[in-house]
Amino acid sequence: MLSQADGTASIVDLATGTVDATVQLQPGVGFAAFGAGSVWVPGFMGSSSVERFDPSTRQSVATIAVGKWPIELAFGAGSAWVVNGGPGTISRIDVATNAVTATIKVPAEPTGITFARGRVWVASIVGGNVSAIDPRTNKIVGAIRIGGGLRDVAVSGRDLWVADYDLGEAVRVKLR
Repeated sequence: MLSQADGTASIVDLATGTVDATVQLQPGVGFAAFGAGSVWVPGFMGSSSVERFDPSTRQSVATIAVGKWPIELAFGAGSAWVVNGGPGTISRIDVATNAVTATIKVPAEPTGITFARGRVWVASIVGGNVSAIDPRTNKIVGAIRIGGGLRDVAVSGRDLWVADYDLGEAVRVKLR
């Protein structure tokens, strides 16, 4: 569990429901994600980096410079894909080398990301679009206009689900 206010991550033992350990991070962290055998924590507020942790040692193994205000991550195609809210970009990190291999411009204020069906799906709050990025080219290959205050995105089977905070609902879009 992350505490954005004090910048800590609590490691919870799922069998007992108790806090096993607490790791100090920077205040204002984004949403943590697990991928490529590591826990990844975007710095978010006032930050331009993502911290990669070894879950067994609970130690940082890399600090990776990305765009301003990294908030959320997704994993796919051998990469970590980072939403950078400030500049409206996605940073692609090679999980084998921790190097940023591409920076992709997306519509203003991206807020959510997932990897599914061979694409990176990015929700943007301004304009209400979900963009599809092809990981082979690092280019936007399509967009779906939904409208509203899009915050997050997920894919289940052939359905794209988007959380619209303005409407207070999840919007389902059928994918081909």
